[in-house]
Amino acid sequence: MKYKFIDPEDSNFDPENPEIEVKNYGRYRRSELKQNISNMLTSITSGLKKYLSDNTPRYDMLASAISNLDPESKLLSFLKADLGAASELEDLRRKGGQRRKDIPKLD
Repeated sequence: MKYKFIDPEDSNFDPENPEIEVKNYGRYRRSELKQNISNMLTSITSGLKKYLSDNTPRYDMLASAISNLDPESKLLSFLKADLGAASELEDLRRKGGQRRKDIPKLD
């Protein structure tokens, strides 16, 4: 596992926007993680559009985009962390229990 919630049993745990530690990259609120993912994808997309429309393409742009597909890349680490967090939040939501907090169903 390359991520973990920061103590879901803590009374300060926010099920709607939990803090997630992504191995090698630090701690992020889930909303920050999603914003970082969005920014990275926007940057990759604009770089690829520029690469494809340029009359004299710069291959470093293509290499940069391809490097984001590496299993150890920051983008894929963030995506895996968000997906894992979503799955764990859904499990917490289903589980309920005495300390149950209402966790909105994920879309």
